[in-house]
Amino acid sequence: PPKHRNFATIYRMLSDLDLLHDLLEKTGSATALGGEVADMAQTAHAMFFGDSGNAKTAESFRINALQALEAFGPGNYLARITSKSTFHFSELKSSKASVYLMIDYANSEVLGAFSGLLQHLAADAMVAEGTNKPVLICCDEFTSAPMRKLVKALVLLRSAGVRVVMATQDLNEIERVYSKEDLETIISETYIKQFLAVIRSKKTLEW
Repeated sequence: PPKHRNFATIYRMLSDLDLLHDLLEKTGSATALGGEVADMAQTAHAMFFGDSGNAKTAESFRINALQALEAFGPGNYLARITSKSTFHFSELKSSKASVYLMIDYANSEVLGAFSGLLQHLAADAMVAEGTNKPVLICCDEFTSAPMRKLVKALVLLRSAGVRVVMATQDLNEIERVYSKEDLETIISETYIKQFLAVIRSKKTLEW
C-alpha cells in the first residue's frame, strides 16, 4: 500500500526476516512491468532463503543496508518525516508551489546527505517532465548537502528551464566536497558569479 512505501518500512522489512520472506514471496507473483518486478523478487527470495549458496552474500547485504538505513529506524528522526508525503517534485513544473528542505545542524551529517538525495530526486523529476516551465532552486550552504552527480544535473536542469542559485563560504569548499574537476565545471557552467567582501579564501578572492 502507498502508505508503506517509505524507508521506515524498508528498515523494518530488513530487520524482520519473516516479514522479508512474506513480502518477497507475495511480490514473486506481481504483474507490474511485465513481470520484471516478480522476477527480481524471486531472485532475491532465492538468495536469502534458497539453497543457491548465496546466503552469506545476502546476509552481508542485509546488515550493510540496515546500517545505511539506521536513521530511518523506529523512533529516529528521519522515520517520522519520511513516513508520509502528499507532494511529488514534478508538481513544481505543473503548479505554483514553494518547497523548503531544512537541515537541523545538530544532525547535519545524516540530514545533509538525505537532503542531497532529495535534491537529486527533485532534479530527476523536473527533467523527466520535459517542459521548460521556469523553476528556481536556491541552495544555501550547498556543500553541506551534496547532490549526487551535481555537474550532470546542472546541465540537464538548464535545458529544462530550471535556474539554480548555489551559495557557499568559498570555492575551496566545493573542491573539498566534490572535486577539482567538478569545481572547474561548476565555474564554467554558471552564468553569474557573486563574491562578497567578507571572503578570506585566497582562491575565491582571486576570482
